[in-house]
Amino acid sequence: QAKEKIEAEFSVAHKIQEDALPHQFPIHSAFELYASNTPAKDVGGDFYDFFFVDKNHLAFLMADVSGKGISAALFMMSAKTMIRNILQSGHSLAQVVEKVNKGLYDNNSRGMFVTAFISVLDLKTGMVEYVNAGHCPPLIKDKKGYHYIKPVANLVLGVIPDFKYQTGTFKLSPNDRVFLYTDGVTEAQNRQRKLYGADRLLNALNQQVASPEKMLQYVYQDVQKFVQGAEPSDDLTMLEILYYGSKEDEQNFMADLESWPKVVDFLKHRIKTTPKQLKEIILVAEEIFTNIVKYAYLEKGRVGLKIKTTPQLIQLQFSDWGKPYNPLKQKSPDIKQKAEKRKIGGLGLYMVKKMTTKQNYEYKEGQNILTIQMKKEKR
Repeated sequence: QAKEKIEAEFSVAHKIQEDALPHQFPIHSAFELYASNTPAKDVGGDFYDFFFVDKNHLAFLMADVSGKGISAALFMMSAKTMIRNILQSGHSLAQVVEKVNKGLYDNNSRGMFVTAFISVLDLKTGMVEYVNAGHCPPLIKDKKGYHYIKPVANLVLGVIPDFKYQTGTFKLSPNDRVFLYTDGVTEAQNRQRKLYGADRLLNALNQQVASPEKMLQYVYQDVQKFVQGAEPSDDLTMLEILYYGSKEDEQNFMADLESWPKVVDFLKHRIKTTPKQLKEIILVAEEIFTNIVKYAYLEKGRVGLKIKTTPQLIQLQFSDWGKPYNPLKQKSPDIKQKAEKRKIGGLGLYMVKKMTTKQNYEYKEGQNILTIQMKKEKR
C-alpha cells in the first residue's frame, strides 16, 4: 500500500510537471518552434519555455536543474516561474538573470543549481540576445549547415547571489535555426557506457532538413538507436526555432481548413488587382491550399504562402513540410470524355493550370514548393 501510494504521488507530480511545460506551439509568420521533454524518471529537472515579451520579441530558453526526482522538479517549477515573471517585467536580460539567480539562491537550502540558456529574439531584425549560465553550447544552422557557437560564459544559477551576468548576441538571417538541448542528449550512454556526444548530435542534425518538430523526432530516434535500450541516465530535452524573418508578403498558416479565412484575408490585403482577377486568384489558392491540407500531412502541419507582385505579374508560392509530391506531374483529365467515363480527380489542378500562365514545382531542403504566376490585369 505504501509503495502504491508513492507511485500514485509520483504519477501526480509527473502530470503537474508535464502540464507546466508549454505544448501548444505558436503559429507565427516570423518563426516556427517546437520542443520536447523526456524525463529519465517519473519527474525530472529539465525544462524549456517560450513566450512573447512583447509583440516583436520572443523569449525562448532551455534549462537543467541539478539532481533528479521530486526536489529537482520543485526547484525546476520555481526557476521556470521566476524566469518568465521577471523577464516580462521590463528589465534588461542581464538584470533578469541576476534577479533570478538571487531568487534561486535565497530559496536553496539543498544547495541545488540550474544551468540555463535564456534568449530573446527580435522578430523584426533577427538579433538574438542571450545569457548562457553554464549550459550546453547551442547549435546554429545557417547556409553552411549546423555548427556550435561558443557562447559568452557565465556561472550557473543559484550558487553566488551577487554574480554579474554577461550577455551575448548573434544574428539570424531568414531560414536560420537555433537548436537548444540539455546534456541528457549528448551524455546519453549505451550499454558499453559510451556517450552519444556532441559530434554525433552535430552529424545527426546535418543529415536532415525538415520542420523543427521532425528534426527533434529524428534526433531523439538517433539517440535511442545509439543507446540500444540502455536505461536513461538523464532527462532528454530539446528545442528548435526556425526563423523565417519578418516580411509583410509572407505568412504561415496551420494546415487545416479553419485557417482558410485567414489565407483569404492575406490575399485580399496583399494583392491589388481587379475584383474579377482577385476572385480567380482566391479560387486557385483554395484548390492548392485544400490539397495540401488533405494530402501533405498525416497529422498537423503548416502551409507557407509568399506573395510577389510587380506591375506586370502576380506570383504565389506555396510551401509545406509534407511528404514529397509534385502535383504538376499529375495527368490532366480528358475533359472531352463524358463525365461518367472520366476518372475521378485532376479537375482542380487542370483549373489551376488554365487560370495561371506559369507553374513550377521543386523539392528543396525538405519542402514542397509550388510557384504559380499570372499576368496582372489593369485596374
